[in-house]
Amino acid sequence: MKKYIYSFVCCIAAIFAACDDVDRLEDRFIPLPQVEAKRKVLLEEFTGQRCVNCPTAHLMINDLKTQYGENFIPVGIHATSAFGLSEEASPLGLMNSEGDAYAKHWNSNALPCGIIDRTSGLLDYDKWAAYIRTEMEKEPNLNIEVTAVMDTLSSDLDSLIRIEVKLLPLTGVTGKLQLWITESEIYAPQVDGSNYIMDYQHNHVFRACVNGAWGTEMTLQPNIYTASEYSYKIKKHWNRKKLSVVAFLYNNNEGVLQAEECDVTFETTENN
Repeated sequence: MKKYIYSFVCCIAAIFAACDDVDRLEDRFIPLPQVEAKRKVLLEEFTGQRCVNCPTAHLMINDLKTQYGENFIPVGIHATSAFGLSEEASPLGLMNSEGDAYAKHWNSNALPCGIIDRTSGLLDYDKWAAYIRTEMEKEPNLNIEVTAVMDTLSSDLDSLIRIEVKLLPLTGVTGKLQLWITESEIYAPQVDGSNYIMDYQHNHVFRACVNGAWGTEMTLQPNIYTASEYSYKIKKHWNRKKLSVVAFLYNNNEGVLQAEECDVTFETTENN
């Protein structure tokens, strides 16, 4: 069912080309006409804990999430040796090798920046809102359903996330199915302008690839469900109550065809 949203798009007056540019202006809200949200839109945001302007981009993401809800799927990919803190060096670091490889692939050296549905090229955050709005009005030719279940809440036990993905294309589709694990409400250091915040709240943080850096090849027939199952062993320092799975199908010609996100739910070991 089509969902209609009245959107107030937040525009940032200043364009920041790199993290060492620290001046900020007041946010400005410009009312736009009603938008018909026909599909879900994926933002791969490249960010870093030592990036002084990245918190401003986070505020933009918060505003867009408020406006578009489940139709907007942001993923914060901590990256680059200049601005990231490695999770290998510290339990409070959020950059991992998989996320950094994406940043290198897209040549995202000046943070913050992002790529939308893998069609926009790298964009500064002041251009995200307009592009997301355009993408959201495109007719989808694919439906994705995803569920993710973990066997226990106990942090003392190794836990697997069991993921099921169902794909229903309206036309023949060839592409790659990508599955990511994200985590929200992580309290870890962040530079914000001239301030260093020890317990900054990080949301939508990319944690891991489930099925390889570039996903699984899929060839789909029109109007035929295709179901796939995957599993992933989580790391013990992740907050299992705040994990989500992001699924999307993309190809090199059309970018992301459709995306979906679900929270990880639980069943106790007694019910297994």
